[in-house]
Amino acid sequence: MVYGPTGPAYGRAKVSPSKDITYPGSQGKAFWTEITGDPDFYLRLIAVNRDEPAKHRQEYEEAWAAALNRFTRDFSNDFCFQDGRIDWEKLVRFVSEDTDKK
Repeated sequence: MVYGPTGPAYGRAKVSPSKDITYPGSQGKAFWTEITGDPDFYLRLIAVNRDEPAKHRQEYEEAWAAALNRFTRDFSNDFCFQDGRIDWEKLVRFVSEDTDKK
């Protein structure tokens, strides 16, 4: 179940997962029909979420690889010895000490 700003965007439940909030109004297909006026909008929404990302896969993979390279470089510069071994003491201090000392 996914909850939108006015209630479930898809699914059939009329109660939140925690069982303490009840969402009035439409759910699922009725919800999307109510806000768009299109009874098939919910199906087109799924198609876009399936097809659109594939159009950008190469650009995403290139950006992902570049980010991974930057993170690896920064981690190596900040928390590794010259020979590539992790300086565990430095890393543990960084993640464990008070932020005021950093």
